[in-house]
Amino acid sequence: MKFSFKILFAIFAMAFLFTSCRNEGDDPVTPTVNELEGLTKIKEFSNDTHTIELYSATGTTFLGYNDIKLRIKNKSNSQYEKNAMVSWTPLMHMTMMTHSCPKSAVSKVTSDGTLYTGYIVFQMPQNSSEYWDLKIDYTINGTSYTGTSLVDVPAQTKKTVNSFLGSDNKRYVVCIHRSENAKSCC
Repeated sequence: MKFSFKILFAIFAMAFLFTSCRNEGDDPVTPTVNELEGLTKIKEFSNDTHTIELYSATGTTFLGYNDIKLRIKNKSNSQYEKNAMVSWTPLMHMTMMTHSCPKSAVSKVTSDGTLYTGYIVFQMPQNSSEYWDLKIDYTINGTSYTGTSLVDVPAQTKKTVNSFLGSDNKRYVVCIHRSENAKSCC
């Protein structure tokens, strides 16, 4: 009887050793993160050295609050830039004047990722003679770059943004923030 317990114990011990051992060269599997999950490309545009990709949850820009993501791709090596300092300026070109709109600073989504994020509140739609463009200024390793592209901001049937002149003679912009998780808005 003692002999059979020893054999049984030895079998369990070997099974445990075989299942718990791993090769020295094995690295723990790090899950890959898709930075663009849930995002659709709005457009891309280029300068001499980089391609700038704009993304949103809907793949469009519209009148009101826009949560926009961007990536900068180096044309020479096809790699996305991880260490850029980015700012942006949206400009509405009207027949008699040019103006900007409320916007946030641009920041990294994650420290080791390639995606940058911010928001822009387009306060008026484009028409046949007036249009928006978006200028992206960025610095990589001390070198400054810029890229500019037209941005479509079509008219909407439901108003989600308004501006008014306050009693202090300052202009205020008020908008409805569309949640990306909401099924519908307004």
